[in-house]
Amino acid sequence: SAVFSRDCSNVLTASVDRTAKLWDAETAKCIRTFYGHCNGLSSAVFSGDDCQMLTASLDRTAIVWDVSTGRIISTLRGHEDGV
Repeated sequence: SAVFSRDCSNVLTASVDRTAKLWDAETAKCIRTFYGHCNGLSSAVFSGDDCQMLTASLDRTAIVWDVSTGRIISTLRGHEDGV
């Protein structure tokens, strides 16, 4: 999946390669790669203020991230199948 930030300056992509990437929409350069899932990602979204993001994965978890640091804020577990 792919989604623009609220101001359209960045693009967030989710991939089956188990990563999410934050891109500069104007230059098409990768700003940051987010690692933390054990299986492919099915989606990624920004929070309303673009400060956090959420990724969902076939590894049965969703992860909340800090966009500016790339750090994991929390991991949501409990699904019996991919999210």
